[in-house]
Amino acid sequence: MTFDAGSAGQLPPDALPPDPTVPGTGPSGAGAPPGSWSPPPPPGPAPGLMYADFWIRLVAYIVDSIILVIPGLILNGIFVTRTAVVFFESGRVDVDYAGLFLVALLQVAISAAYFTYTWTHYRASPGQRLFGLLVLNQADGSPLTTNQALTRWLFLAGPGALSSLITGHVVIGGVVGLLVFGWYVYLAYTTATDPRRQGFHDRSARTVVVKPVLPA
Repeated sequence: MTFDAGSAGQLPPDALPPDPTVPGTGPSGAGAPPGSWSPPPPPGPAPGLMYADFWIRLVAYIVDSIILVIPGLILNGIFVTRTAVVFFESGRVDVDYAGLFLVALLQVAISAAYFTYTWTHYRASPGQRLFGLLVLNQADGSPLTTNQALTRWLFLAGPGALSSLITGHVVIGGVVGLLVFGWYVYLAYTTATDPRRQGFHDRSARTVVVKPVLPA
């Protein structure tokens, strides 16, 4: 069955090209040794679809991050008891750590709900929809399950969201920030260098990001 990018159709079973790291998937059949065949980078998983380029995916994620800043600003205004996070009072610096932690916790929940809901119900986040991207099950092109969406979020947005919970300690926060930055560099590398543009987060969740090919 041909997958229709505008519907919840299915990819044909042989839509994804053979994986050279799996024994027996080369052209010589079950007897082919691992790594004996290296196919060219596949243009896409099915007719009318191509694997989404790393850079357009990055821009889409930045758009989603900007969207998620809006509820964060609102929550700060509601739960942080001062106009500024750091304020001067009687010659000392005071910080509303409880308010900051509550806001960070709510932002983590909002981020998880935002991505999980849009990936499972619309097959793309708002930022991805802006560029015509789709996040699909790599096996058959179906919408993601809730478990797949949560797994993808944990590996993609989770580290950054969870690191925001660490407030009030410059040293620990700085170390965690460096680790999170390194993690995102790793995700970017695995995405940009993979033939199917599947980063570690995609492989872990068994997902693929595609873009419909515009007719010539």
